[in-house]
Amino acid sequence: MKGFFRNLALQKDLLLSVTGLCLVLFIVAHLAMDATIIIGPDAFNGIAIILERFYLAQIGVPLVILALVTHIVVALLKQKNKFLSVSKAFVRAAHPETLIWIIQLTTGLLLIGLALLHVAVIVLDNVTKINIVSTSVRIADIKFQIFYHVLMNVTMVHISCGIYRLYAKWVGSGRRKFIPFVLLFFLIYWSVSTVALQKYMDYAPHFKKLKGLLVDYEKDRENEVLRHKIIEISLEQNISITPELLKKIGIDKDILPDFSNTGR
Repeated sequence: MKGFFRNLALQKDLLLSVTGLCLVLFIVAHLAMDATIIIGPDAFNGIAIILERFYLAQIGVPLVILALVTHIVVALLKQKNKFLSVSKAFVRAAHPETLIWIIQLTTGLLLIGLALLHVAVIVLDNVTKINIVSTSVRIADIKFQIFYHVLMNVTMVHISCGIYRLYAKWVGSGRRKFIPFVLLFFLIYWSVSTVALQKYMDYAPHFKKLKGLLVDYEKDRENEVLRHKIIEISLEQNISITPELLKKIGIDKDILPDFSNTGR
């Protein structure tokens, strides 16, 4: 134990591993939430309500930011001396372990910007107002579609390399036999993420239109044409007009009785 407190390199390794593992668990949980869109919009909104009701979003986001910043800082401190030898490492890249390290390092550098930008978008959007309509409206923007595709793929590669190197460092034995499990994780993550992102993109134009109609209807509640269009979209896209949804997208919930027949 005394040796641990005197060994700064070991402390960095442990802190990097712990924060990395925490972030992997968060990403898996994040993917599970995102994947509820495959079931339907109401499933996604239901999870968002649970996150808010039990303060999981309010507590979880600061903890994730802390883990992310810690992971980045420790990784940069740990690798600062290795940056000078990256060119030599590329020469030795034929060695699998070195290649994995290079890939993890490169994707990690990319994720510093990508992940922090993603967190900033979520925080600015207000973590207590997560809902399928606002999320879809954001994804309707082609710039965000490209951004999320890049973020998804870079994250998958980075955490797959991280899981392997975590196992190799702290378990060691049978590391080659562990590779198929890492590849299986990568395949499952990639498949579910791709399907979920495509679902968001499919819903995006419909929910962007729905939000616009709700905003217009809030100003003109006598407009039956708008009301019928809102009901039509909600039924076609299988989304319930609920008080929670109206509150999250900034619409007066007093209009709810006008759409009572859209509930599931």
